Amino acid sequence: IANAISRAINATQAGDVILIEQHLPGPYSNGNGQHGYVPVEYYKHLYDVVKIAVGNNRIVVEAAGNGYQNLDATLNYRGEVNHYPFTTANNSGAIMVGAGYAATTSSVNARSRMDYSNYGTRLDVQAFGEKVWTTGVGNAYSAEGVNYFYTSSFSGTSSASPIVAGACMLIQSMHKSLQNGAILNPLQMRSLLVSTGKAQQS
Repeated sequence: IANAISRAINATQAGDVILIEQHLPGPYSNGNGQHGYVPVEYYKHLYDVVKIAVGNNRIVVEAAGNGYQNLDATLNYRGEVNHYPFTTANNSGAIMVGAGYAATTSSVNARSRMDYSNYGTRLDVQAFGEKVWTTGVGNAYSAEGVNYFYTSSFSGTSSASPIVAGACMLIQSMHKSLQNGAILNPLQMRSLLVSTGKAQQS
């Protein structure tokens, strides 16, 4: 993962977006599927390379993970080697994304946190963690052909984080066109998303 992020830094320029679509077993993992998984920044060498990306004005969008974890819980909060990646003081500058419900049902409100989505003070925004259409996998259409490999059920922080990455790219594109090529830096972008996004529910 660190090598992939480093290569992405070298392949991009200031203002571009890097999406981290992975999570890893954390201190509360119990071998039961994704339970206990945490954002990659829990591991110090990955936290460091994210900080390098942000320091080079790459907007890093990072999935918070689907581990049912409170990132403020003691062992998560400390990080792998007591580098405390989920504290305000040590914030890497990445945009940390949780997953929310897409629609209101009898039991949940739209934009409420999906139960498996990690949460805590470190998270910045959320996006839809269910019912997301995308390409590349699935059989949303019955007949094979050019439209066969679509799915209507991309989910989790894996679907939420690319939605946020796409929003970052659209905002950056508009900003550059209106400001003679000037970019929003990572902290400006994150602040803009946090201040203008719709609030998480319940």
